[in-house]
Order: sequence, then C-alpha cells, then structure tokens
Amino acid sequence: MKKIFAILTAIAMMSLATACQSQVPKAESASEGPSTTSQSSASQGEAIAATAGSFTLKNVAGADVTVDVSGITAFEPITMEVLQKSTSGESKITVTGADFNKLLEKYSLAQDKLQSLRFEAADGYSMEIPSEVLAQRQILLVYGVDGKPLTEKEAPVWVVIPEERAMYWVKNIKYIHLNETAAPAKVAAGNIAFMETAFQKLAATDYEDEKTISGKELLAAAGFDDATAKLAITAADGLEKSETFAILSSAQITTAGEHAPKITGDKIPEGMRVQNLLSIRADENALVSFNSCLTAAGTTTVGEKIGVSVSKLFELLSMNDAEAYTFTAADGYEKEIAKADIAKGIILLNDKGELETYFGGLPKNTCVRNLAFVTAK
Repeated sequence: MKKIFAILTAIAMMSLATACQSQVPKAESASEGPSTTSQSSASQGEAIAATAGSFTLKNVAGADVTVDVSGITAFEPITMEVLQKSTSGESKITVTGADFNKLLEKYSLAQDKLQSLRFEAADGYSMEIPSEVLAQRQILLVYGVDGKPLTEKEAPVWVVIPEERAMYWVKNIKYIHLNETAAPAKVAAGNIAFMETAFQKLAATDYEDEKTISGKELLAAAGFDDATAKLAITAADGLEKSETFAILSSAQITTAGEHAPKITGDKIPEGMRVQNLLSIRADENALVSFNSCLTAAGTTTVGEKIGVSVSKLFELLSMNDAEAYTFTAADGYEKEIAKADIAKGIILLNDKGELETYFGGLPKNTCVRNLAFVTAK
C-alpha cells in the first residue's frame, strides 16, 4: 500500500507541474492581446473626471437646465493635443472631454443652428462665441488635462475650442447661455466718435498706476445709450469679440500708457481685458481710438502733414457711403466735406495734443481742430 500511495503521489505532482508550465503568466498574455480587464473608453473618461460639480445650461426652450459632470463623462470621450495661444505665448496640452454638440442633442439642439453662445465662469469671466465660430469649430467640454482631473479652479468643466485663441477658452464654467434668436446684421457706421477727444472732458482716476476713465461715462459721451445693445469690440491686432453693455459699463478704460486704450478694472477678469482697443460698435455708432488706428492702418502723408487716412478709417469701420460727411469739433464747430474729397484727407495729432483734420488742396477753413465726431450725411 505504501508503494502504491507513493506512485500515485508522484503522478499527481507531475500532472500539477505540467499544468503550471502550460499556463502563461498574466503579464505576458496581456502583452500579446487585448486585456479582458481593460476599461471601456467611457470609463477611461470617468476615471480622470471630477466626480462632482455641475453648471447651468440657460435658455433651453425658455428654461434653465442643471447639467452634472457625470452626464458629460457618459458621452464618448475625446482626447487630443491642442495649442493654447495667449498674449503670453503658446503651449501644447492634451485635453480629454466631450463634444458640446452631444450635450445639445439631448435637448434637440445643434451648435451650428445657434446664433450665439456665451460661456460664463464662476468668477464672472465671460466670452461670447460668434456664429461663424459655432459653424466651423468643434467645442469641447473638457474634464481632464494631461491625464489628470481639473483643479478646483478649473472644474467642473473647461470649455476648449481647438484652433481658436485661448481667450475663447473658459474655465470653471457656471453658466452656458444659449441664443437662438436671429443675430443682428452687420451695420455700416454712420457716426464716428473719437476716444481721445472724449477723454478730455471725462474725469480720470488712477487704477493700477494708470490713468483711466469710466467705461459707462465714455459710452455716454459717444452717444451709446441703449443698455440692451450688444457691443462689437475690435483691437488693433485684429482681435474681434462682442460684449454686453453692462459689462463694458462696469469697466475702466486706460487713457495713456502701454497698450492704451485698454479695457481693464476690478470687475473685468484678466482674460477679458482688451489691449490697444481700436473700436467699440453698436448699430451705426462707432467709438474709435486714433492711436490704435495708427497701428492698424499705418500713416499717410498729405503735403507736409502725417496722419491716418480718412479713407482708411472709413474702410476700417465700414462707414456708410454718403454724398457728404460732417466733421464736428468738441466745441460744436463743423465742416462738411464732399464724398469726392474724402480721399484727400487725413486726421492727425497736433502740437496741442488734439485731433484735427487736413484735406490737401481744400481751403484752410476745412480744418477741424479737436475733432470729436464724423457723421455721414
């Protein structure tokens, strides 16, 4: 019996050894093919997302909807490398998030059918996305950067629009405002007011070691009186954005110094500040900076005088085509110039620091000093 038991034990040991040798270690089998324990793409997105947080989608069929981050991570995740462009430079980051259109589809909406869209952060930073961008760009609701969840200051989601400036990327989203109403058609300027002349009659205050005036007072001086108007803003470097009347009214505008005129102030987050402000538009009214026009349009010489070509100024602002234009000084003096003579004119800064006009070949009395307005007749 002892011999039989020993033989059976030996056979059992040999069988066990053979079975162990035929079994490939888990680490090796995983390298040869897909692992059965790997996460799905959706669960991978959830793994790097913030587990809590929400934002409000406003004006969904006239109502507001609360959106939880968990609902965003349920969509197919998109991971891509994007170039972050800002005034301070460029950097590449890898973001993970969901296509904004997927969220809209839940409510029978589509990104390219919206006329405008405004993203608003918890700190008050807001950015309106124009219809052209909505029609051409993908918008991502990002919940992870470089394989990590968003920080507290970035969560619950960070809006990223690849191929657009970082000024359009809004972190720490609190509200997404939808606008399906028809966007107003672009209107040619019929009345131009000059910032430098308006600055002279407005009280200046110090802000961050710069002289500034109230945005509300500047808008009033230029004749902007519609508090519901949507303002189109351009800078000398070609930047274009829209802003609400209320936000710009709460701003300070620098009158001198580097990058002036500049939209700034305690109520304007850093990312919403615009340097070298060229113009502010609302319907037919345009408020323009002569100094920024010099940057955007360059100088023109007429006779012995150097300034900004009136024709180029009109082109920048899409000035109304009229038979004549009235140039008005701050004291009310005005002069009418025929359409045919506009190409002969420049606007310059004289020795007194005032804007004035000069038209080559026209009488001296066509010169308007301390120029405040130009109006299409």
